[in-house]
Amino acid sequence: MLGLFYNLSFYIGHSQCIENRLQQHNDLRNKAYTSKFQPWTLFFAFKFNSRAKAMKIEKYLKGKPRSFIKRIPVDKELQKFIYSKIAG
Repeated sequence: MLGLFYNLSFYIGHSQCIENRLQQHNDLRNKAYTSKFQPWTLFFAFKFNSRAKAMKIEKYLKGKPRSFIKRIPVDKELQKFIYSKIAG
């Protein structure tokens, strides 16, 4: 799965278990980069059947502007377009 996490910032990352990954980002003992921006909430998640596909879309989305990312949950055509990126 690929999760888009949100607070005042966006974090894009893949994980087999989005719920656990979100919990790690919000753990007060976490001293990683993301700890500076707690709390994180799940903004959107894509489901893929392979890590390679999730990583491909992660790389694609990390190059997109904030305005593009914000459209993903409400724009079904954009979601289809993003999924099509792994088919090509």
